[in-house]
Amino acid sequence: MLAIYLLTKTRLTSRQYSKRVIEDMKERHTSREHMQWLEMDILDLQFEDESFDLVIDKGMTTTILSDVGS
Repeated sequence: MLAIYLLTKTRLTSRQYSKRVIEDMKERHTSREHMQWLEMDILDLQFEDESFDLVIDKGMTTTILSDVGS
């Protein structure tokens, strides 16, 4: 996700279930004002319709890319 942020210089919102991960990411990226880290259950998303131009599921991306070259 950091690579996408650095390449696009756009606003990035990351949803995570683990409060510990959220706290760590907020601490690591304090200088990146357009990055937002939210603790939220994927089964109970609290976003308005059409809130995002693009949604990327890192787990799915990792799964797809891990199969490349197999």
